[in-house]
Amino acid sequence: MLLDAHPFLDDPLNVRLMRQIAAGYARTPRTLVLVSPKLELAPELARACARFALQMPDARAMTANDIESLPPELVRKGRLDEIFFVDLPDDPARQEIFAIHLRKRRLDAKRFDLAALAGAADGFSGAEIEQAIVAALYESMASGSPVDTSLILAEIARTRPLSVTMAERIARLRAWAVERTALAD
Repeated sequence: MLLDAHPFLDDPLNVRLMRQIAAGYARTPRTLVLVSPKLELAPELARACARFALQMPDARAMTANDIESLPPELVRKGRLDEIFFVDLPDDPARQEIFAIHLRKRRLDAKRFDLAALAGAADGFSGAEIEQAIVAALYESMASGSPVDTSLILAEIARTRPLSVTMAERIARLRAWAVERTALAD
């Protein structure tokens, strides 16, 4: 949890740093999330940030896909209560992610073999699971056949997830997280 996010962003040097991170988004994709009930962001930061409401009234949170790129003064104790590591989704989580994205597209999740889909998508992120469904929808429209488990499985088979294409970086991140973070799972 990020403590006192709004005073941090009141400092012009910190805002400039965050703008540089936001400007670099096109070169190096990052996820930047700052949450605070008092937080107002400059437009160029707002485009690179996601906002969401937490049920805890004083909670502030920040996420980063590449924590090592953040300055030490941002991640020190006092700014952060805890650093959590959230790994790729496990089998039950992948089944739920499939169900969510199928329902989002008005498809009945009960008509799909969620266990088979989740098993085939081992190592996939939630976004990669979503894109497999989206690709299957496009294929369905092009071929005139309905979206079914086999069509999504075919899209999964054609996809090389980040856990494969960036395996070394993910392994380093996992090794880094073991001794430095609270594991979320």
